[in-house]
Amino acid sequence: MSKTLRRLLRVVVTVVAVVVLLLSAMRLLVPASRLAGMIADGIEEATGATAAFVGAEVDVWPRLRLVLTNGAVVGTGEDLAARTGAAVDLESYAAR
Repeated sequence: MSKTLRRLLRVVVTVVAVVVLLLSAMRLLVPASRLAGMIADGIEEATGATAAFVGAEVDVWPRLRLVLTNGAVVGTGEDLAARTGAAVDLESYAAR
């Protein structure tokens, strides 16, 4: 094997190892509960609804994603209309 091919192989193996290590550490680097709170706050800000999630988990395979479980969103049509500026024919709504 030539020196250039060995060097290229070493670089490729190193890059793959770094990516695997970063993906493995992602669960520690990204606090799922904090992300869940930010999402709940964003829902409340956008719609006026109250949002809560019991469980939150960061998955890294097959792609990076946040999984929220046992959640609920509860709001009123009045709050939704006030936040969005659109006419809403709802008294209240709930999603679980």
